Amino acid sequence: LALPQQRLWYLQQFTPETTVFNLGIAIRLSGSLNLAALQQALQKIISRHEIMRTRFRIDNGMPVMVVQDTVNLDLTPEPVEGADTSARLIKARQLCQQLIDIPFDLENDTLFRTRIYTIAPNDHVLFFVAHHAIFDGGSFDILFKELSFLYGQNCAGTSGSLPPLPVQYQDYSTWL
Repeated sequence: LALPQQRLWYLQQFTPETTVFNLGIAIRLSGSLNLAALQQALQKIISRHEIMRTRFRIDNGMPVMVVQDTVNLDLTPEPVEGADTSARLIKARQLCQQLIDIPFDLENDTLFRTRIYTIAPNDHVLFFVAHHAIFDGGSFDILFKELSFLYGQNCAGTSGSLPPLPVQYQDYSTWL
């Protein structure tokens, strides 16, 4: 692990139920949503970035990164109940907070979660939460740029792709 990951891993061991290292961000999506295109775009990003498929385990008494071959996301939209749009948005915010408040098991969980909440037929909230050991603010910027590009390409029927990454986070960790 990189030194920052080691620190986070050790701190998580002292308080495994903590959610202080969970990072979340929501995007409101207005208009027609092509759920299949969104799912396909997210799966491509997860396949592209090993860190999004990473868990940690103990090897010879030390934490190490373990990259899973695949991680499948379920983006089944969850309808949000409420009397009007404002009430549904408040409820969606509560649902997002509940998702952030679920601790990650660094050894057994996928350290990245996503949900889509339906406010109205053409109004959704796409929510991401990740453990800080695999994500930071800059990671969300990369995720949104790639997601926007791939989703647009998928919606246009061109099945977009991005160039292979020259290095993965695990390479960076090895170099430190």
